[in-house]
Parts: sequence; C-alpha cells; structure tokens
Amino acid sequence: IKRLVGRISGVVPVKHDMCVNSCIAFTGPFATLKVCNHCNEPRYDQTRLAASGGQVEIPRQSFYTMPIGPQLQALYRHPTTAEAMAYRDRKTRELRANVSVLYS
Repeated sequence: IKRLVGRISGVVPVKHDMCVNSCIAFTGPFATLKVCNHCNEPRYDQTRLAASGGQVEIPRQSFYTMPIGPQLQALYRHPTTAEAMAYRDRKTRELRANVSVLYS
C-alpha cells in the first residue's frame, strides 16, 4: 500500500530509527549515534547484531515521517485543492485592498 500511495501521490514516507524508549530520533545530529545519549539504550538489536558479526544493524524502534514538500506539491497538482490552498492569499489581498480604501 505504501508503494501505491507513493506512486499515486508522489509522497513517500521516510523511515527513521528512534530510541526504544522514545527519547530521541536518530536523525540530524544524532544520526550516527549507536546508543541513545539520554538513556544509554542501544540503537540496534544486539542479538541480531552479534549473530551477524556486527554486519546487520536492525533498529529496535523506528517511525515514519511524511515530508511536507511532496505533500504540498501533491495538493497543488489537483485544481480543487490548489484553489483551496490559495484561499488565504486571496483573502489577505482583499483585506489589504479594503484597508487601503478606508485609509486613503
């Protein structure tokens, strides 16, 4: 289903590793950490890591994010949602025009 949604919408979820206790996400400045810097829990399943001789790193916990850029692009692709997305801009222009008339 994830592939189908990605193919139709262009929005593909991004998988991130996180601490098993939900302390941190191993992204950005924490992307290279092997252990949580808050609770010291290992990032990867130690049993599988040891069984593979340190070759297979399977995260103990992960989560998905949906990048905002592709979501906005998908909304602008359809005329109905593109028009709805322009609502705030239209109303702001109308209000500015009304204020200009009042103070001129």
